[in-house]
Amino acid sequence: LAHHQSHAAWIGCSLHDLIQPSFSFLVGVALPFSLARRTAEGQSPWRRTLHAFWRALMLVLLGVFLRSVGSAHTRWTFEDTLSQIGLGYGFLYLLGLRSMRVQWTAVGVILIGYWLLFALYPLPGLDF
Repeated sequence: LAHHQSHAAWIGCSLHDLIQPSFSFLVGVALPFSLARRTAEGQSPWRRTLHAFWRALMLVLLGVFLRSVGSAHTRWTFEDTLSQIGLGYGFLYLLGLRSMRVQWTAVGVILIGYWLLFALYPLPGLDF
């Protein structure tokens, strides 16, 4: 059980490593339901878009605030879960408005691009 209370060093995976991806997955699953409800309520596309980007901004700022608690300066770092969800939420919303073909194309482009970054980026030296 102790293994799952922290990140795996470099090789392996623990439950702790799945927290952020799980939250991101849940946001992605919930977004179509939110869009459908707001559309059914008769909200205009402009209002839905404004709401989505307001939510994204608030998530980023909340993440920055929580990172900065107890610090003399504001920590503009975005490696925490809230900030990462906020940074991706606006793009996810815009992608959710597109057709399934565009969405699947985006998935393919993201996966291939991510693979290319790993494949083309040089490995650090042995003394890293």
